[in-house]
Amino acid sequence: MTEIFTRVLPSERIKLRAGESRSVTVSVPERAFTSVDESGTRKRFSDSFTLYAGTHQPDKLSAVLSSTECAVTEIKF
Repeated sequence: MTEIFTRVLPSERIKLRAGESRSVTVSVPERAFTSVDESGTRKRFSDSFTLYAGTHQPDKLSAVLSSTECAVTEIKF
């Protein structure tokens, strides 16, 4: 079963011209990959995560409405 946990991280706006690209580094704290279990213990429930970055939710309708796609990367611990 796949569970989706959403966290919003502090961000900096990056402006690009049409067709321009740029590499950026984003620091994600270890705690962002954890949640609390039924007994109240905070822990990481997986060793694999998908990180999305963008101006909207990473779904097809939002991409169509905004004419943009979210950036996506896989994180493995």
